[in-house]
Amino acid sequence: MRQLTTIVLTLLTLTSFGQDKGSTDTTSYIFVSEPMPSYPGGHAEMIKFIKRNLKYPRDSTTVHGKVFIEFVVNENGSLSDFRVVKGLVDSFDNSALETVKRMPKWIPAERDDKSVKTKMVIAITFD
Repeated sequence: MRQLTTIVLTLLTLTSFGQDKGSTDTTSYIFVSEPMPSYPGGHAEMIKFIKRNLKYPRDSTTVHGKVFIEFVVNENGSLSDFRVVKGLVDSFDNSALETVKRMPKWIPAERDDKSVKTKMVIAITFD
């Protein structure tokens, strides 16, 4: 049986990575986002979702590796702006992309007690 070995969640918090408002120094940045976006039920539930929904392409015996999918978690938890950041081959890239597009709403990131858009990257491993 094919196995999904790992799912790596890499957080790219572009909206939470900004310049300090009081600073005139253009090289000074702050990183504030608590909590970060999260899948409802946590990481274990996200893995279950992907295992149930990921379809392995027919050529899965010859291709192994990771597909990195970027997306935005909006203020209301909906997901948008999906794209393959780094892929394997089209059939694997499309399978990973379609699986992420089917995910339910996430719990959005917060900054100053307000929900904010956050860019995320998920790596889905095929082996």
